[in-house]
Amino acid sequence: MPITEDGVMQQTAIEEFIESTHIHLLNTPDAEPTFRHGNSIGWSDLTMKQGASLANQCTWEVLEEENHSDHQYLKIHLQTNTDTYSYLRFKTAFGGHSRFIKNFRSHVNIFYTAIVQAQSKQDLDQSTEEL
Repeated sequence: MPITEDGVMQQTAIEEFIESTHIHLLNTPDAEPTFRHGNSIGWSDLTMKQGASLANQCTWEVLEEENHSDHQYLKIHLQTNTDTYSYLRFKTAFGGHSRFIKNFRSHVNIFYTAIVQAQSKQDLDQSTEEL
């Protein structure tokens, strides 16, 4: 399908915008069209991300699933090695959490071990009754 003069001007404007704002385009050059309507096709859906490090960790593809729309589904997969940390948190009314943690800390490992080693519902009930 030939690109009209207006299409070339629009493409140039988009490229200038992307370059001037330091945005990275996640679309791949060889991707299927993101828009289909009758005989018309296009690549009008652009996915952009600011920051090269994140852009280098993404894969982007057009899915061929039927979706009853002129626009195809896009799949963006972020590949990171981010560790997730979680901490035990205790909340009590009126700011008494420090005292609560101080008093409860010595019992946590005993309760945790009893819960982990529970082999039946009765064992679990018995280990949590002491809480």
